[in-house]
This record gives sequence, structure tokens and C-alpha cells, in this order.
Amino acid sequence: MTYRAAALSVLDVMALPDIPLPAGAAVEIYPADAAPVLVGHYKMTGAPHVWGNAASIDYPDTPCAYRWEGEVELEVRKLIKI
Repeated sequence: MTYRAAALSVLDVMALPDIPLPAGAAVEIYPADAAPVLVGHYKMTGAPHVWGNAASIDYPDTPCAYRWEGEVELEVRKLIKI
């Protein structure tokens, strides 16, 4: 994975080097066995998705919400595009 691919919230991702992260660098965003968490204020791009047990609902080009019903693992199908 490169610095650009690993970036979550950068004004200009092209300003980051397009080189691999150092060997052994952790690229896990949020542990899959941690409590579910929904975040915002990251101005994400692309399609909304779930990383492990975390999801962002801040996609300016694709507003979305999450229909949480008490599950302990987030599900991609519950991300709803508005």
C-alpha cells in the first residue's frame, strides 16, 4: 500500500508520495473486533464502505447514512446512499 492509498483525510492526496509505506507499517484503520464506530468530518471520496468495524458517513459527493439496529458488526448493506 502507498501513502496515497492509505490516506483518509488529506486536502490534496496528490501531494503525498506515491511510494510504498515502510515495511511493517500498520494499515488497519480500526480493528474488526472493536465496538462499531461511525465517523464524520473526513470528507471521504469514492463509494461509502465499511473498514473492519468502522465506517465514515461523510461523503460530500455521495451523502449517506447507516441504519444501525444494534448489531455488533457493521454491515455494508446498511450504508444507505441519500
